[in-house]
Amino acid sequence: MVLTDGWPLVGRRAETDRFVERFLHGDATRLVLYGAPGVGKTRLADRFLELAEQAGAPTARVVASRAAASLPLGALAPVLPPDLEMSSTPAELLARAAAEVAARTGGPPLLLLVDDAHLLDSSSAVLLTQLVEQGALRLIATVRADGDAIDPGAPDAVAGWWRQPGADRVDVADLDEATTAELLAAALGSPVGRDTVHRLHRASGGNPLLLRELVREARSAGHLRDDSGTWQVVGDVLPSRRLRDLLADRLAGLDPTWRDLLEVLALCGPLGPAELGIDQDAPALAGLERSGLVRTAGDGRRLQVALAHPLTGEVLRAEQTALARRSRLLATADRVEALGARRREDPRRIATWRLDAGGRPDPELVLSAAHVARFAHDFVQVERLARVRLDDGASLAASVLLGEALYELGSFDEAEAVLAVPPAPADADPALLVRRAAVRAKNLQWGRGDWPGALAVIDEARAQLDGPLADELRTEEASVLMFSGSPQAAIDVLASI
Repeated sequence: MVLTDGWPLVGRRAETDRFVERFLHGDATRLVLYGAPGVGKTRLADRFLELAEQAGAPTARVVASRAAASLPLGALAPVLPPDLEMSSTPAELLARAAAEVAARTGGPPLLLLVDDAHLLDSSSAVLLTQLVEQGALRLIATVRADGDAIDPGAPDAVAGWWRQPGADRVDVADLDEATTAELLAAALGSPVGRDTVHRLHRASGGNPLLLRELVREARSAGHLRDDSGTWQVVGDVLPSRRLRDLLADRLAGLDPTWRDLLEVLALCGPLGPAELGIDQDAPALAGLERSGLVRTAGDGRRLQVALAHPLTGEVLRAEQTALARRSRLLATADRVEALGARRREDPRRIATWRLDAGGRPDPELVLSAAHVARFAHDFVQVERLARVRLDDGASLAASVLLGEALYELGSFDEAEAVLAVPPAPADADPALLVRRAAVRAKNLQWGRGDWPGALAVIDEARAQLDGPLADELRTEEASVLMFSGSPQAAIDVLASI
């Protein structure tokens, strides 16, 4: 079964088997497909309706909308008699509509698909409930998840559909990475590279609608290419304007408390509940998780909260004013500091947030943050933080970090210019002198192909040191000799230690 745009239905075998067992072979009268926007509720419901048609059941389909909800029974107009008197009282209208539909079905009960049932007007919801209870109708409905239950604008009758006898509720979830790979391969017609699957799944969160829009935009921009029979992403996975609009529509109308938490996570996440300024059992956090907008995970003894879809973060960041961003960044930095900033990653997070807010963090905090970034191999951030620290005055530690970052990022000449500056005597810590010489020699050796220069740097530094630190530089010298084509000389150096 293929969508009009060529995308197949995959990963829903369990849900389909459940429909066949409960609805086609069983006595279920209501089936509610419940889930977040874009997970494929409508796609799955259409498949169920098709299976019912193949089994000989009479079927019909209606779509609820906010516009149709402005009229009593507006969404059900396609299946109601055209001469139904809409000027009747609500009770008379419901009674006649129920009688007309029951009389029209005659044989087996009509199987009606109501898409976006949470948008039904109250009269339509009550009528459908009556028809099901009379045995004149069986119902498949798609209902949008929003917070603790369903869309807050949904009629009470819809909210109670899956709690009645003969009802079944199917929670339609996002796709896992393996199913995402299967869907991409089926939609694109050939295998998709593992890294590409991972990037697309991470960007979409496994949401089929977001995934489809990402693929459409990536192909249009030339970023998703068939490379000898395997699809690969080249460049960034960026959301299209249409995709941003879809995400913005989902976020519209959120409770202000929920929205504020999401905007903080978009700037600073993942965060713990205390770092968000809420309790772990806060209703807002539980609601956001149930809505599929955030995900929580254990990190040791801590709970971490993150946005479920990275693309949601892009939309939220784009919609925040500069003043709002600054306020949230600084408030989050203050909260983490007030909690003690006990985690190894905290200096990096706090310094980055304060810099992003346009502030000037404490120089020692910035240096600590650069060290954390270096251990994480995030050399882009190491470069940024080390430069900020050096703007506040000379620092051999910051110079070494900057030189190493520039080397790792391929800026070999600039790395040499930074590392060649002699340190101030008061800043010449012996261990840092060893580190400076080792990084500078590596840059000269591998970045600039200057083997003699690398050996000269090591000799110069070793002349200022003795003991274990001097021996450490001897091992660096042996490494340069080995890879410059002098293995025996390298062995001799190691033997002399």
